[in-house]
Amino acid sequence: MKKNCLSQTIILAIVSIMMACHENVIVETTNSPNLNSGSLEGKLSFGEGMNVSFDDCTIASLDGTSAINDGRFEIQADDDIRIKTFMVEKNGEVYMMSRGPLAANQCVEITVQSTAISMVMLHPLFSSLEADDYNQLIEAISESPYYQDFYDEVYKSISNKRNLYDDTNTEMMVAFSNLMEELCGGMNTGEDVVYDDSLEVISTRSSITTRAVFQHSTIDPTYIDAQINGRTLSLRTVWSTPSYYGTVEQPDGSIINKVISARSDFGVMDLAFNRTTYGRTMDFVFSEEGEYYFNFSRTNAEATFDFYMRLVASILSTLGLNVSPNDEACVRIAKEVSNYIASTGAATINTITSEKFPLMDWLGTVFDATLNQINIEGNLFRFSFRESVRNIAGILSGTLNWYNKIKGAANIALRLSFAVDAPNNISFCLCYYKNEVSTCTEADLLMVDGDSQVGYAKQKLLEPLIVYVRTLGDDGLYHESSSFHRIKFEVVSGGGKVDNELVSADDNNKASAYWTLGEDGEQIVRVTVVDIITGEEISNPVYFTASIEMAAITIRLEWKQHTGKTDLDLHVIDPNNEEIYFNHMNSESGGYLDRDDVVGPGPEHIRWIEAPVGEYQIYVHYYPNEDEDRSVTSFTVTVNAAGKSYQPVTKSIAYDQKVPVGKFTIGNQETMRAPIIDATSTVVDSNITIPSKLLNETNKP
Repeated sequence: MKKNCLSQTIILAIVSIMMACHENVIVETTNSPNLNSGSLEGKLSFGEGMNVSFDDCTIASLDGTSAINDGRFEIQADDDIRIKTFMVEKNGEVYMMSRGPLAANQCVEITVQSTAISMVMLHPLFSSLEADDYNQLIEAISESPYYQDFYDEVYKSISNKRNLYDDTNTEMMVAFSNLMEELCGGMNTGEDVVYDDSLEVISTRSSITTRAVFQHSTIDPTYIDAQINGRTLSLRTVWSTPSYYGTVEQPDGSIINKVISARSDFGVMDLAFNRTTYGRTMDFVFSEEGEYYFNFSRTNAEATFDFYMRLVASILSTLGLNVSPNDEACVRIAKEVSNYIASTGAATINTITSEKFPLMDWLGTVFDATLNQINIEGNLFRFSFRESVRNIAGILSGTLNWYNKIKGAANIALRLSFAVDAPNNISFCLCYYKNEVSTCTEADLLMVDGDSQVGYAKQKLLEPLIVYVRTLGDDGLYHESSSFHRIKFEVVSGGGKVDNELVSADDNNKASAYWTLGEDGEQIVRVTVVDIITGEEISNPVYFTASIEMAAITIRLEWKQHTGKTDLDLHVIDPNNEEIYFNHMNSESGGYLDRDDVVGPGPEHIRWIEAPVGEYQIYVHYYPNEDEDRSVTSFTVTVNAAGKSYQPVTKSIAYDQKVPVGKFTIGNQETMRAPIIDATSTVVDSNITIPSKLLNETNKP
């Protein structure tokens, strides 16, 4: 990550503070909204059998620092800061932590549990939570099947007096990534699929079935909900949709200014827990017959400033201040944030359009500007915590880099919650005649790519289905696509599914979806354009077809693509102990790797038309390359074998790791239940040296 030291440390400090919410993860504390001035006593509590001393460390918080004596400490409390963050540190390394609201004269207990919970809550994804959400998230963390694995790694780190944010501790990072994947896996809102059997997720403790890795939500996570009641149109934002400011042009040419307001937070809990909440409803009443043109934007000055006010309000409220976006303090700081970003030449939230954009850097700039203004206007907030924040910043010098290395569903959710991928404009046209409201829009749909593919039953096709959208203008000619509509992909024959049924056209007027084929029969997907307000189809239909190629076994790997090249490789060892992978793409048993993706996000695919009886072992390798930022990412492996569909395996993997995924056995008559590969098993490739890859090899996509 390229960022100056000051900005990096400031974001670390603010992130560490702003994750704090209105309920408590500090053991044995109460939920008091205020804390009277005075001293707080605290102690460190360890698990049974842990023999470690932190008396050579200090307790750091926004109230200052304190020595630790025989595992106990005392620290002065500031009654203006309701949320308390405590860190056990030495020379900038963090060993334990706890955070939450405190009542006066109570004991603060820092434990392994409070440390594990706090590390999850420190992720920027959870920066804006209401009290109820905070409790729900803590419950979800502690009840996750991956929490115990992460807890165990935190326990080991504390026992060994190791920095929690040591990015060479791949076991800790992988355990954290698995936990975050499970927490954020609820964003996959597709219908539940019943599988025939399971490839058990590898664990030293037990078998865990996790939710599928987030690919695309079947419901656009940033969209406007519309309801028509008589001659009244009601619009409201859903989930993480930002505020849209714009106009309504009436039939007589007059213009009315309107706002579709976002929620006060950033919708992350809706995304993570698959629930739906709405922003404030905007009503519009049709008064005269004719055509009405609605044009809204999230990139104009009003909408951009609205976003900054919400962001600043979130930062201030999580500091313990009860501030709404329209409060004087919030407005003044938001103005300075906007001016600061403009003066530094930093990108605005409206220009973040690429998956490779360093969102953490942008957040650092915003938090930097917020902190500067808070320090300037300390009297306005009745306190100043400049030195304490700088102290926390120094302690957490490596924290941001550590979180930035955890890719996957949480990384995607962060982009969604900040509306990075939201449409820049929302526009539509409605007609009002004879007391009825209907669409005025017509569109044309053209097939671009993805037709007539050959794939395997119950497996996703290698290439997406892509269409091009044009809108019919008032002049009778087709123009570039607008956001008057969504593109609907619907399986009409063959029993398969698409990963995204309602899709927005991108900036190139294209829309796409991946297609998983059914088991047999004619495979057809119908695509049309649907008006986003009325739900009416407004275009000609386009039909995609595919053919099923029969195979005894199909194994597929997909993964998360992020900054730089992310090269994961699928390896399968057949019953003859022959390994199929990128440098040995065909086996004597008939196994074949049809492509090696060196950039991401896949897929890579190995199949057998006829498969020998015996055991098949599946592995995934995170191939090292010079352009990679050595992150922890997540992948999904799906298997169909001898007529059975196996539960997809979702797992995290660190840079240059090769991990076992699972194995299954084909018997003489049927596929046996897939037994677990023990996590201590060695990879059976002792006679194979993984070669260097050349980007110009002919087998690269």
